[in-house]
Amino acid sequence: MKEYPLLLSASHVAEICSCHRSTAYEIMKEPHRPVWRHGSKVRLHRDLFFAQLEEESQANRVG
Repeated sequence: MKEYPLLLSASHVAEICSCHRSTAYEIMKEPHRPVWRHGSKVRLHRDLFFAQLEEESQANRVG
């Protein structure tokens, strides 16, 4: 797996999720995503994001 910085940009999220960058921004706007904002920059914490993806993946497998 590729190494990503601690704070993920929309471009990183798009690469991880195999989606368009505009879709990545929508993912980052989801209320349960812990984002860091500084001016116009929006970032997601890498470890928390990967943990959420794992939880969502497991939840989808169950039902």
